[in-house]
Amino acid sequence: MVTARAIVVDRESRHPTRKGKLFQAAIGVGLAAAFVLAGCGSPPPAEPLVGMTVLQVEATLPDATLVIYDVSTPVLGLDPTFTNLRGGAFTVISACGGMTDSAQEVVPLAVIPTTEVTEQIRERANAGRFDDQLSECSP
Repeated sequence: MVTARAIVVDRESRHPTRKGKLFQAAIGVGLAAAFVLAGCGSPPPAEPLVGMTVLQVEATLPDATLVIYDVSTPVLGLDPTFTNLRGGAFTVISACGGMTDSAQEVVPLAVIPTTEVTEQIRERANAGRFDDQLSECSP
């Protein structure tokens, strides 16, 4: 059986939270390595993930480690509420991926509640206007 792993990251401090039943203390080391690798070349874009829910991304990339940033505060002015248990209720508005850490694909995702996704947000997301919410997507 293959399972995707998700890491919930606090947007402000960029530290993993203890929310979600898949959090592991050792992930912090892997996350730090992923951030270091982010500066090594440009990761290939993951545009097809934009517009999917977190659950759809997990099904699409079952072997990937998903680094999930709830960007509700900078994008919507709302408090972040993402937990792994509510993955279907959150939509990806930015994603970049293809970073490799010991042969493990790490895919950062910026998400907001699906109920808050408007046509304007969808258009901006598809145009890459939220990519600045993920330092991993920066050139």
